Amino acid sequence: MFHRAGLYSKSTGSPNNNKHKNSNNSGAIQNDSEAASDQISKKSKKRQCVHRINGTLLRLRQSFANTAPLCKAMYSCLFIIIGISVLILSSPAISFKRITHGMTRSRQQVYSNYHFHQPRMLQLIIDGDGDGDGDGGTSSSSNLYHYGKVQTTALNNHDNLSKTIQGSSKNKHHHHHHHHHRLIDGEATSKKSKKEKGASSALYKARQRDPLHEGDCEPMRWWQETSFPSCNIMHEKHFEREVAWLTNGGYNSIFRTVDNSSMEGGTTTYILKILQYETPHTDRNFDRVRRDSLLMERGTASKYIMNIYSYCGFTQIVEFGRHGNLDDILWKAYDSVTQPQKLQIATQVAQALADVHDLDGDGISSMSHGDFASKQYILIDGILKLNDFNRGRFIRWNPKLKESCTYTIGVNDGKFRAPEEYQYVPETAAIDIWALGSIFVELVTGYEVWYGYQTEEAQKRIAKGKLPSYQKRIQNKTDPINEILVKAIAMCWVYEPKDRPKAGVVADYLKGEAKRLGIAWEKSILSAK
Repeated sequence: MFHRAGLYSKSTGSPNNNKHKNSNNSGAIQNDSEAASDQISKKSKKRQCVHRINGTLLRLRQSFANTAPLCKAMYSCLFIIIGISVLILSSPAISFKRITHGMTRSRQQVYSNYHFHQPRMLQLIIDGDGDGDGDGGTSSSSNLYHYGKVQTTALNNHDNLSKTIQGSSKNKHHHHHHHHHRLIDGEATSKKSKKEKGASSALYKARQRDPLHEGDCEPMRWWQETSFPSCNIMHEKHFEREVAWLTNGGYNSIFRTVDNSSMEGGTTTYILKILQYETPHTDRNFDRVRRDSLLMERGTASKYIMNIYSYCGFTQIVEFGRHGNLDDILWKAYDSVTQPQKLQIATQVAQALADVHDLDGDGISSMSHGDFASKQYILIDGILKLNDFNRGRFIRWNPKLKESCTYTIGVNDGKFRAPEEYQYVPETAAIDIWALGSIFVELVTGYEVWYGYQTEEAQKRIAKGKLPSYQKRIQNKTDPINEILVKAIAMCWVYEPKDRPKAGVVADYLKGEAKRLGIAWEKSILSAK
């Protein structure tokens, strides 16, 4: 111990010098020895601590070496999952752009020779080969595709839409007031005239759908009894991050949603409609949504019918019309609408109805709109598109008599409808033709039909076959386009339903006149001057 103490003594310059110290220095040596012992003890503890740490690390390395195969397997699975996810996300999945492309493909018809292919099975195509044409994937039993060649007309988008629709407060003058009066009056009359008549009223009270099989009547088309739900698209929507409430309208709550799956980048806005909160989920309401969705699906080939992208239960995803509807144009910006635009509007309105009344291309109407008014036309990219078919009826067929069956609706509001609707007698798709004439009156005068009359009084007059004296409100009766519209009104307002022309006849007349005047009726109404 002494020797070792001397070796580490702070009082000596080298170890060899300690061997030659005399006994007189023994006290100092003893003190140095004690200090050295303390230092040795501390060093020993440090070494033990280091040994323990090294031992722990060694055991950890051995443990990791034993579990390395399991970790490698876990990492491999993780990389495989990530790879599959990237592959799926980068592949051409179902997207609204794919659906829109299919709609474009379906619109091959030249409207002067409007005709559909048979059979007309519309499906949602999964474009598996990524080229965007929908021919490389499989098809599922959804909606929105029609097989055929492509023939489309480019639409002109213009930035002056706000000038056309919004107008200025100076341009509203009398039209603002009489439309505002119409809405209040019609609403009040609707509330006090709940007279449910005929067999339809019993079903209405029982909240049951109108039957397709009744007596000798049966569905005219096979598709009238079915639907084409596509619920997956609906379930992909995150209602907190991707959906925002806009308003309530009719039976529905209206939400705004976006689609980010475009291969071209960017986002597209759509409308998501859900049955309004606390509205009963009855069989009758379910059938309303089914009819509405099915008609839009059947009308995919027409660019004048609202596009639908998904339907499931009481919910729909449809096009977003940020520029409002035809009623907004007639109410807010009538003075800004030019004469060529009026003819374009009238022709597009008539063509949309013709498409609805001839879904299967045989000239026999299998559907009536039932609530045909200017508010039902949404302006999208300068094109007026008809929507809101939930009040409509599927027309049935009597195979014994070889003719269409009639139907009844228990409550008919407004003052734009046909005489038989206010008489509450059997109805046909011809009711829409009369309502078409009412839209033309608004278009040529800037006033609602039967302006100045209370709704109840107007309904009584219509039921008796009387017509309003609207021509005194036409500003320029000799204008050629006004004359065309007046003639179109006379074509529509025929008292006997069986004597009214088909919607296609009215549309063909207007298209012929537009061609004669050099007006491209099928293009954006914003491009006309």
